[in-house]
Amino acid sequence: MATSLAHLQTDNRSLTEKLDRANAKITYLKVAVSLMTGVIAFFVGYLVVRHLAAEALAALGAGGVCFATFTGLSFTVQAHLKRP
Repeated sequence: MATSLAHLQTDNRSLTEKLDRANAKITYLKVAVSLMTGVIAFFVGYLVVRHLAAEALAALGAGGVCFATFTGLSFTVQAHLKRP
């Protein structure tokens, strides 16, 4: 069963494009998961500090620190787990 070189190159190009689209989608989902982790950390930090009778501005600051910390941690872990 012989296949032409042109047919194989077309199949290769098609598969390469599909792989590029899949990698772009995976990158998008990684960023979305990292940001959602940060949002959850923000709310947890805000609620814990507010529950401890802090002022609203201090609770917002604590939530912001939690957001930045957990989002950065998530991006760092993803970078270290990246496949070669």
